[in-house]
Amino acid sequence: MQQKRVLIVDDDIATVEILSEELSIDGDFIVDRATKGQVAEELLQKHKYDVVITDYKMPHMSGVELGQLIRSQSPGTQIILMTAY
Repeated sequence: MQQKRVLIVDDDIATVEILSEELSIDGDFIVDRATKGQVAEELLQKHKYDVVITDYKMPHMSGVELGQLIRSQSPGTQIILMTAY
C-alpha cells in the first residue's frame, strides 16, 4: 500500500504537532506541516498532496483562500477545513 501524502496547515503550532503525530503513528501517511499560508504554498509547489487539512481562520491567508489555490493547482486533492473559531 502506497503512503498518502498529507499537508497540515494551522497557525497554532500545537495543533499542527498533535495532528502530525497522530497521522504518523501507523506510517500510513507522509505528513508535511506548515504554520503559514506562504509555507503551505511553497510545499504545494514541491509535492502533490492527497489531503490537505487546514485551519479556516489564519493570518495573511485563510483556509478558504488556501483551498481555492489548491483547487486551481490540484483539483483531486481532498481538503479538510477545521476551526476552533
